Amino acid sequence: MNEYKEKYQKLMANSGKDLQVIICQKLKDNYFGVKRFFLMSETTKEWIIHPIFIQDNGSIQTGNGSYLFKSLHSYENAKDLLIERIKQEI
Repeated sequence: MNEYKEKYQKLMANSGKDLQVIICQKLKDNYFGVKRFFLMSETTKEWIIHPIFIQDNGSIQTGNGSYLFKSLHSYENAKDLLIERIKQEI
């Protein structure tokens, strides 16, 4: 799973986000050739919740992310939203 975290961090770095992954939750393994995860990560100013999709060939894509400013949301608020988003996917 660490390789997926690293791929995601590199993908986000390419879009200007320097972040660290805090939580990585695997949803389904090999669902139509795609591994599905939800990640919660942080930058200095925000919490980011993203679904990610990893193809069998190793390519990675992100889905619709939630960006929460730390000035408005605590770690617990962000974690609760992550749990809600995971429940919607199951």
